Amino acid sequence: MKYGIDVSRWQKGFDLKKAWNEGFSYVIIKAGGADTSSKTPYKDSQFDAFYTQARAGAWKIGAYFFGNAFSKADAIKEANAFISYLQGKAITHVYYDVEGAMLNQGFTHLTEIIQTFCQTMINAGYACGIYTSESHFNSRFNDNAVAIYPHWVARYSSKPPKLKSIAPIEIWQYGGSVNYIRDPKIAGTTVDQDQINIEWTDQVGLPKQEVIVPVETEKTVDQLANEVLAGLYGNGIQRKMNLGSRYAEVQKRVDEIVAQRKETGKPYVVTEKDTQKTILGITVKRNDTLSQIAKRYGTTVDALVKANNIKDKNKIYVGQYIVIA
Repeated sequence: MKYGIDVSRWQKGFDLKKAWNEGFSYVIIKAGGADTSSKTPYKDSQFDAFYTQARAGAWKIGAYFFGNAFSKADAIKEANAFISYLQGKAITHVYYDVEGAMLNQGFTHLTEIIQTFCQTMINAGYACGIYTSESHFNSRFNDNAVAIYPHWVARYSSKPPKLKSIAPIEIWQYGGSVNYIRDPKIAGTTVDQDQINIEWTDQVGLPKQEVIVPVETEKTVDQLANEVLAGLYGNGIQRKMNLGSRYAEVQKRVDEIVAQRKETGKPYVVTEKDTQKTILGITVKRNDTLSQIAKRYGTTVDALVKANNIKDKNKIYVGQYIVIA
């Protein structure tokens, strides 16, 4: 069995030689990300330094990009930035880190974003996989639809992760600051640690496919407000970060729409841009239950649970946005 580590600017100054001597032979380096309020891609400050260290030894070297895409256009922008950071480096195995704010969007929409990023990387000649936690693979997007891409799965446990999909687990991240298998520190530094279940080969292998680049247009305040009401931008600080300089005007419009709907008693109607499908949704009020909502709108509790990714059908909260399926 082979073992690896993943590193970024948080491990600045870490000596890879010491990790090698402790039995690790794979290293996955953070190349960059887009997890900022502006969503502008950035290169990790230690990417080049760690790559130079790894090339001086016999490491198997991979790289990852911390995603923050809320559209296919965002995903392509992030992939192109990642490709630019990889230029001139002998790296073929790469991963899209799917966590943080980007998880706060629709099940199908997020699946399509992941597919767009991975396929853009594959078309550029890289073997692109997905990194996220076991629970996110099992609940936040359609993992069967992305099962062809290598899976790097985080589960801090002594037991390996289990996926509901058909996807094999290429890499298991079994520990970081919490580690049930070995000391979380290597050479005195806490480092994320990985078990390599499927060793990398020189074959970079998935077929290239056409990636349709959506036309970039400036969204209106109403379009953004509807997307906020659909849950695509999260809440509180997350929403402020995702909307950036447009937060104030969009939040004002959201408040106006909510007030208007309360007066009329009608549910929100949100247009999903990618599919041009009208989605009916409501905001949960005091004493509402899923069974009452299902009966009121001619659907079933199971359909509501599936459409809204609800983990406990007996727990919904006042102010929660529910899509009517």
